Amino acid sequence: MESGARRQKPTYDAFISYNTKDGAVVHRLAEMLHEEGFHVFLDDWSLVAGEPWHERQNEALANSPCCLAMWGPHGLGPWHNEEVRLAVEARVSGRSMRVIPVLLPNGPDAALEHPDFLDRYTYCDFRDGLDQPRSFTRLCAGIRGEAPGPPEPRAATPPGGSTDAAYRSEFNTPAKGWRRSSVVTAARAAATPGGPPVVLCGLPGIGKTHALCDTADDLRAGRTVLALSAGGTVAAEPRFLVDGVNDWLDRAFDRGLAGEDLYPRDWPDALAALLARVADEPLLVLLDNLGTDRVGRTILSAFAGLRDCLVLATAQEHFADTTDVLHVVVPPMSHAEGTDFIAHVARSTNLPVDPAELARQLPGDVLSHPLALRTFLAHTAYVPAPLLIRPDLPSDVLSARKLVATAVARLPAVHRKALAYAAVLDRVPLADLLSAGMALPPWFTASLTDLGPRCLVVQVAGGIEVPQLVTQALDDVDPSARRSALHDILAELADLAAEAENEALGALAGALGPLALVSVETRGGRALRGRREPGGGGRSGVA
Repeated sequence: MESGARRQKPTYDAFISYNTKDGAVVHRLAEMLHEEGFHVFLDDWSLVAGEPWHERQNEALANSPCCLAMWGPHGLGPWHNEEVRLAVEARVSGRSMRVIPVLLPNGPDAALEHPDFLDRYTYCDFRDGLDQPRSFTRLCAGIRGEAPGPPEPRAATPPGGSTDAAYRSEFNTPAKGWRRSSVVTAARAAATPGGPPVVLCGLPGIGKTHALCDTADDLRAGRTVLALSAGGTVAAEPRFLVDGVNDWLDRAFDRGLAGEDLYPRDWPDALAALLARVADEPLLVLLDNLGTDRVGRTILSAFAGLRDCLVLATAQEHFADTTDVLHVVVPPMSHAEGTDFIAHVARSTNLPVDPAELARQLPGDVLSHPLALRTFLAHTAYVPAPLLIRPDLPSDVLSARKLVATAVARLPAVHRKALAYAAVLDRVPLADLLSAGMALPPWFTASLTDLGPRCLVVQVAGGIEVPQLVTQALDDVDPSARRSALHDILAELADLAAEAENEALGALAGALGPLALVSVETRGGRALRGRREPGGGGRSGVA
């Protein structure tokens, strides 16, 4: 079946209708639903470039059992209003369409007075924020066409601690019962009160934030938790982070500072003044998506100075030129981890898949990338896995995978060239090359000092490994890069072979076997890529 034919009449669990001006919070809520296993229609995720969007949206609405009618600070937009009207008409005309009004954070009370919107339908109220477990339970039950039932009994609060894991809502990472145990164990072992900050670093979409929250679950007992998203606007203007810390101080300790005591100071001094007010408190500080520039280092240093504080952060690369940070690598998933992840999702959502067989069929880069794999599994609730794999993967799976391609595309040209060189030498024992007299180019060895901290290559005992996820991204960005690097390496080896003594010939023979496999791959496109056992490309551990 052609991939285009599969898209003609997709079936969704819910159609999301919203005002584009409220797009950021709608996307966060859609991600929460996606994490729960729902297949939702969101225009940014579901529309295919080059196809008529209005017709596709109407088809999606017609093939969805319910419409989530979002109402946020900006009210109903023109197309938004039309979609809600069509959904209400479908309901009134007798079709089994559920219309679920969803009141977004900071939404106006005027929504409650809108007759077409709320008069006849039970709504889900998130006006006080997305961290409303009962409202989210009601929303999920409404999508399934069920009543939410009574609330679950509250768990007892442990001595000195809290059962509230609000950081998962802050970072949009609901608990799913599966964790990267090796990563969490390494992070937990590295974290010491008053010790160096622990930074979980890895490629985009690789599961750093989930590992951060799983580690926090193990360490939060007896500590007050401060969770802050440190990317986006915070990276551009650190004053937002200062405001977040001040609000938290008010909520948790009633120790916030008044504006006149805070804003005349430069932001590093303001942050230091706030943290001085909790200098002796047992804290767990979580900083997600922290930049590794001067701003990020300043933020880490401020929290690291607290006597009884555990600091955990995520970043896409190592902090350079610093010895007061412990790095824990979050690598791509190994074949075994990917298979185990499939098995967990299949059990928890009742998916009709054989984990071992599906792991064997999937491209290795998808199996190793948590976001791409989770997105693929969401599709298998509606389409058999073999039809999703061939002839082409669903577009949103490819989009998740392209997060790594974006990171590769942003590299300087010489670093991409070095990455291609490393990908060719990935299976080659470097000792054999050096014994044969081959000199690695200076630009290559210099680039490794940058590619390693970016988690694009991993140095191992025998040489260098490049995660298959990165190799795929490099081929997407520059399809000829590996072929060109292979040509240069083989040309130099040919010159060495012409003059080699017997000992050197033996070393060259050890290198030529793996290079022959690379040659077949680069000539045959990606034909062999799915057969390569997708190791993680690196071990989780403290660097």
